[in-house]
Amino acid sequence: MPYRYGNNGMITAYDIEPCNEPRILEDQPIAVGCLVRRGPDWKWGDQDGGEGNIGAVYRLKTPSEVYVRWPNGKKSNYRFGYRNCYDVEICDPFDPDIDEMLKKQIQCSQTRHTKEINTERQNITSASLCSTGALTLTITKRKQGTDVSSHGRSGGGCVFKNTSSKSIENVWQWRSPSNTWNDFPKDANDSIVDVFTKGKGTSVIVNLQGQLCRVNLKNNSMVNTITKETFDIRLWNEDNI
Repeated sequence: MPYRYGNNGMITAYDIEPCNEPRILEDQPIAVGCLVRRGPDWKWGDQDGGEGNIGAVYRLKTPSEVYVRWPNGKKSNYRFGYRNCYDVEICDPFDPDIDEMLKKQIQCSQTRHTKEINTERQNITSASLCSTGALTLTITKRKQGTDVSSHGRSGGGCVFKNTSSKSIENVWQWRSPSNTWNDFPKDANDSIVDVFTKGKGTSVIVNLQGQLCRVNLKNNSMVNTITKETFDIRLWNEDNI
């Protein structure tokens, strides 16, 4: 579930705060919370934001495959012993060099977060009230991440695949009055996908930022049922970038 961290243009609230408490391993090769960096078998370009950057394990898919979040916000899964390959290696949290790098990353992350908050605040401030008094839909920018999967077969063996880009199947977007394309929230997107892929009709009602909107898949449009504003919609793909 989402937690508040900073100012969203209306209120300032912090449900969570950063911590720098190292994960101490006990009879396990790796665990959630461990700090990692590129290992000897790294082959995924700059998904980590560049050589030397330190990420944190947030999930173990298998004993030999871990999910890592990098300081640039990208998340993916990597080999840690899968077929004796190591995309990542564990960092010693008590190493002074590691501690210094973490401090730099935190400072950069805080700076980036402040810029994002300021941008979001400007978007909210610039939103105009419709004639009915309802707030015009504001903008939520898409953050493209990475996704790695270990599926498929090749020569009878399992293939570890890194797509180097987020899966974009069935991601629907709507165009704001400022001509910016924005992702639908997950619940709304799932409703659209359900109708689109299963042929359950050509329209569906979704909740977008607290307002009910009717999505018409036949003419790729969306109507705010309160303000009657009309927006374009589309199925996102790489050609749209």
